[in-house]
Amino acid sequence: MLSWPGAVLVVAASATIAVTTPSLAAADEHPITVDRTGPGWIKTEVVDPGSLAAVRKRPVSRAAAARTCTQTKSESAGGYATAEQFRSGAAPGEGPGGWVVRTCSDGSLDTAWVPAAPDGAASPQQLARRAVGRLPLPLPVPSFEPRRSSSAGPATLVAIPTSFLLDGWGPITQRTEAGGMWAVVTAEPVAATWWPGDGGAPVKCTSAGQARTDQAGTSCTHTYRRSSAAQRNNVYTGRVVVTWQVQWRGSGGLAGTLPLMERQTTFPVAVAERQTVIVAGGGDR
Repeated sequence: MLSWPGAVLVVAASATIAVTTPSLAAADEHPITVDRTGPGWIKTEVVDPGSLAAVRKRPVSRAAAARTCTQTKSESAGGYATAEQFRSGAAPGEGPGGWVVRTCSDGSLDTAWVPAAPDGAASPQQLARRAVGRLPLPLPVPSFEPRRSSSAGPATLVAIPTSFLLDGWGPITQRTEAGGMWAVVTAEPVAATWWPGDGGAPVKCTSAGQARTDQAGTSCTHTYRRSSAAQRNNVYTGRVVVTWQVQWRGSGGLAGTLPLMERQTTFPVAVAERQTVIVAGGGDR
């Protein structure tokens, strides 16, 4: 806003106006004239409105709200529903049961039919948890290649990729029944993590391993850079942890996934230096 005695000029930002005094008004095609009969406002016409300067918009970071859900079940339902039950949308089966309703913070609503547990009997979910405790998960049986005999036990060589291997890689099943209800639990190995024992980074594999590479084509090897001769008993102490995925199915078409399980063991690795033998050739003298 511009002002001087007896007059006030109100102009929009970023506009170009033509301003003249009353004595020069006749020479301007678009003059500013002062209406002296009023309060002294200047009347003008904008001849070039201009344009707004470019405004740089800053990206607005909005953290996605975590999705939360609540289940409400009828008294006749044998328990709360699993994610698999909500996804399947299975119709009510034979026998008693009830509906479970899931409402989530994103506005979604799902329903699932859950069979009733017989009086005094455990639900399939409970039987599945019992079966997990009875799963005979074996300890890992590790090995490696190349492998040769040495005074310190099985040995590999310095500067040569050593492949890690496991025996007994396969699913294990356990079935439990009680009061007409049943559940079958299946555990399957899905990963093996190896610590070579020489301070190197862990080696992660998705199978029991093969010579040089595992079945998925992912490297399952480690290269030892130093002999184990300076270690206790002349060996490195390696370690392997096998991760098991556990799933279950039971009465009434119920099914689900249980927490991962792990089994681990340690093993000795002797690492020997390669020796080069030079044989001098003979000749006539």
